[in-house]
Amino acid sequence: MSQFLNILLSPVLFFFGENGIFSSLMVRRSDDSGQALYFGIPALVFAMFGLLFLIVGELNAGKTLIQKYEDRVEEISKKESALKGELSQEFQMARANNKKLDFDTEEIADLRSQLAELLKSKQILLSKLHSLAPDQAKHQFQLAGTFFTKSELMSISPATSKQEIQIRGERAKSLKEQGVAIMKQIAPEDNPGHLEAHLYLAKASMPKTAKSARERFAGLRLADLHLNHALVRDEGNTSALSMKVLIAQKFGKYDDAKEHLQKLFDTDPFVYPQLCQLNIQLGEIGQNLTVLHSARERLSNQLSETTGSSDRRTKCATYLVDCMHRLDNVDAADKIINEETARFPEDSNVQLWATRLLAIGQELRFRAIGTVTAENASEMMGFLRAGYRFDPANQKILEHIVRIRSSDVPGIAEQSEEIYQPGEKAPASVENILGTQALANKDYLEATKRIARASQKNPLNGEYLNNLAYVYLIRSDPDPREALKLIDRAILNAQGANLRPEFLTHFYDTKGRALLELGKISEENGDLAVASGQYAAATAQLLKALIERPRDLGISKILVECYKANGQNELAEVWAQRVKQIESGQN
Repeated sequence: MSQFLNILLSPVLFFFGENGIFSSLMVRRSDDSGQALYFGIPALVFAMFGLLFLIVGELNAGKTLIQKYEDRVEEISKKESALKGELSQEFQMARANNKKLDFDTEEIADLRSQLAELLKSKQILLSKLHSLAPDQAKHQFQLAGTFFTKSELMSISPATSKQEIQIRGERAKSLKEQGVAIMKQIAPEDNPGHLEAHLYLAKASMPKTAKSARERFAGLRLADLHLNHALVRDEGNTSALSMKVLIAQKFGKYDDAKEHLQKLFDTDPFVYPQLCQLNIQLGEIGQNLTVLHSARERLSNQLSETTGSSDRRTKCATYLVDCMHRLDNVDAADKIINEETARFPEDSNVQLWATRLLAIGQELRFRAIGTVTAENASEMMGFLRAGYRFDPANQKILEHIVRIRSSDVPGIAEQSEEIYQPGEKAPASVENILGTQALANKDYLEATKRIARASQKNPLNGEYLNNLAYVYLIRSDPDPREALKLIDRAILNAQGANLRPEFLTHFYDTKGRALLELGKISEENGDLAVASGQYAAATAQLLKALIERPRDLGISKILVECYKANGQNELAEVWAQRVKQIESGQN
């Protein structure tokens, strides 16, 4: 920069310095002034143009240097992405051979080393870019990304002791915090900043797990704030609008959710299922026909314009087929499916995709007929048989078969014999269906037998364990201890299974009810301290269940019972009022 100042100041000194031209002109005698000005003024003008040229040249040189650094960063980023992909593959292969992975293979160590060097070079370049163009937040955003990558590498690095694991975990956390700090600088809470940083912070603020409803809603409000800033920068940003829809639904603001979703649908036809579902929630189901026709036309155009691999076409074709199904045009949907299989006859993934969708089409034809009678039984069972041949794992087809076999239509059992395998041969899904049907009919013995058999055939299935636990709670001879064992197994199996929080809600609900019943037993036996602890534990589980279902009437009623049982009458009254509000439809 000193060199630039010297260049900048030299013409000034040339004109205005002690021995400069302008100073010389000022001391000339008046009779020589005309001649001096005659030569001095053009020289002054020429020198000023030279000065301007030097300044512009220096600025252009700066722009060229910035572009050079940016190009280099982009080149490094491409290499970084490729190395991360290779590292992920090597890591998965090593993990398959050694579950603990307490060492680095030679390949992984080499990839880690290469990635670390790249990140170091990238950080240096980004720091230089920030000094050259401090107003360019994109460089800071990229810098934050290097800290996140370093954090990921640190968190999966092998360690030989618990102490080393703890140290590396703390380092990974520190690196991530540095990245987040940069994000917060370029995307502050009080005014719009860098778009992508706001999106990152919004996503990070949306709680995957929360200790309380208050914590969860605080995270959602912060996420909403960042999304509002992001939409100031780009009012049609699809990522921001998608998250806004989700947050509005979590807060029960369905009109706001629809407004955001409609904007999203205007640019992205793939969100039509969410828009249709929201219209149903708002009692505006009549609008769905317009939505579906618009989606069908746009998806058809997009499919016709999509070329290349089957993967690029399958997503669009899937949504288009679903759209046709919703419009009760199953024949047109089947035509699209058959056209795609003909286009990619050697692609096994496309063939599998086709069989599943064709099975759905047969199930829809079955449902379109309605109630099974002696006159239509053969036709309806024909659709189910065809669907089963396409996809033997289709749950809805199995449910229909189980249901209509119990009807009194002559010959229906024989027509379904080739599909339905009774007794010990029944698949777990069928046993579970039969068990839930028995539960609805209050045949608790049959429900216990069927669902227990389903769980034996698939012991890791949380749904079966939860259903069986619930049967143990409500049958004529309840066994809350066994129910608690079962539901604890379901929750344990769910850990690491990446289940949606709303799915786990049912587990927490069942566990809360089991603990409540155990508290009652302890109280009857005179173990008041134990009972109080079980009531408190039940309350904690039910409150966790309410995080995803805040207006669930059944859970709220059980909470009232828990608080009363534990002598917390004020809280019991608060929740009793909440129950009344829910029953009356108030927010």
